[in-house]
Amino acid sequence: MKDYPKWSRKPVILLVDDQPRNLQLLGNALFNNGYDVALASSGREALDLIAESAPDLVLLDVMMPDMDGFEACEKLKSSGMAPDLEVIFVTAKTQREDLLRGFDVGGVDYITKPIQIPEVLARVKSQISLKFAKDELRQANRKLSRVIEDQQRFLSILSHDVRAPLYGINHLLYDGCNHSDELSKHDLLDILRTCEDSSRRLASFFEDTLVWASSETGGYEEAAEPISLLDSFELAKSLLSSLFNQKEVNLVAEIEEGLAVVGKPNALGTVIRNLISNAVKYSKTGGKVIFRCERDGDRVRISVIDYGVGISPDRIQELFDPDKRQSTLGTDREKGAGLGLFLCQSLVENLGGRLQVQSEENEGSVFSFSLPSFDDSGE
Repeated sequence: MKDYPKWSRKPVILLVDDQPRNLQLLGNALFNNGYDVALASSGREALDLIAESAPDLVLLDVMMPDMDGFEACEKLKSSGMAPDLEVIFVTAKTQREDLLRGFDVGGVDYITKPIQIPEVLARVKSQISLKFAKDELRQANRKLSRVIEDQQRFLSILSHDVRAPLYGINHLLYDGCNHSDELSKHDLLDILRTCEDSSRRLASFFEDTLVWASSETGGYEEAAEPISLLDSFELAKSLLSSLFNQKEVNLVAEIEEGLAVVGKPNALGTVIRNLISNAVKYSKTGGKVIFRCERDGDRVRISVIDYGVGISPDRIQELFDPDKRQSTLGTDREKGAGLGLFLCQSLVENLGGRLQVQSEENEGSVFSFSLPSFDDSGE
């Protein structure tokens, strides 16, 4: 058995030569050593193939009619269609000026004729190894850039939603401690209730952000499993009972019996809790919020519906943009310290969905997303 290089996938090599015998010789050698091979008999055909689907490496013959290899490489590099695609020239021209011209138009290496298969395989392996290493580095850089951006956004949200409640708690406790003789029992109880409410919202915020941070950084990776949507609703309802009871908002579930999805329980629970909390926040006193789950093919659409103040069209475009994030007080002047729609969107995407919103001013809003349904029938 051949000892193929351990690539993450099969590399694709494009061979360009107007001589069928050369294509067959090189093609068979590369294919038998673990590469996928594409063939072109002219420079123009090669450019068309690259434009359609770029390979990992090009072996390009220099001496061809109509368009030689140097011209084909020059057109490839100037077109920008595959800026990271490298070219190895295959040629019998070994004069210094020919070699320099090849490097000048963008080639990275030469294979001289008559072709020696071991040399070809060694040079191809070297370039493919470099190519795959560069791809992995780019991917790592993109991931790192995303982590840095998310950290900056998280710190912005943390500063906005945590600083004010903490300062408020500190100010109230300072007044209570330093003016206790001047305050009635009723005033002191009001201070304690306000501090308790703020601390509860902060605790919820930190719980939610820990779930989000774990999903984004790959720390604790929660496993996907079947989740009962009725159970998820009942848990969110119990945790938020004081919120909608205080505002006399009627929280209604419209869930088909036994309906379940495949997802991560903590992440899904965090999203549901925050969307319901948001809906209550912008509902009028005595209003109604609906938690609706319905089948949508092989997925389940989960919607949180309110009949509150709604959102203007220009604000809808900014809801998921952390750079344009603005805090809006609730209908009873409730403050934030919720997870924020940007972070909810991140969690929903981690679950395999996308958070969507429909809204009309003074009519209400619908926030929804879909997840794969769980079928326990065994089919």
